[in-house]
Amino acid sequence: MDDDATILAVVAEFLEGNGLATVRASSGAQALTRLAEGGLSAAVIDLGLPGMDGIELSRRIRLASPELPLIILTGQGTLDTAIEGIRHGVFDFFEKATLNLGALERSVRRAVERAEMRRQNRELVARLQASNRLLKALQAMTKMMAMGMPMMMMCGGVMMMCMGNMPATK
Repeated sequence: MDDDATILAVVAEFLEGNGLATVRASSGAQALTRLAEGGLSAAVIDLGLPGMDGIELSRRIRLASPELPLIILTGQGTLDTAIEGIRHGVFDFFEKATLNLGALERSVRRAVERAEMRRQNRELVARLQASNRLLKALQAMTKMMAMGMPMMMMCGGVMMMCMGNMPATK
């Protein structure tokens, strides 16, 4: 996302030439529209967009998509700007004057990989929590059956009654 058509084209074409899909936007409002359309894995944002600076855009993106990695390009970077960006979850900063496209590509790839690992981690944690809940329920049922308490459960749409401490039959 850059208001300078040349920089936007050079960056997008370099990333595309290295196997990354891009979506282009030349303003903050257009960037938010593209974000709403979905499918973004990371955002490379110009700090000096017309109508909305990159920091404000990063704030709005964080509200709409908290996990989306943000990388800022700037022609006017300062330490204060970098600190403000970090506060809003910016993954990396690049100066336009000394932009190394290879370093930008590596940063985008790292940002996407990190976001994917976070997504996978959340998914695995949710599965582990579900498994733990099931295990606790089974443990409670086992204890109740050991005390001779009858248990009712559904299995494949069939209501079953289990009795604890029943003698084995031959």
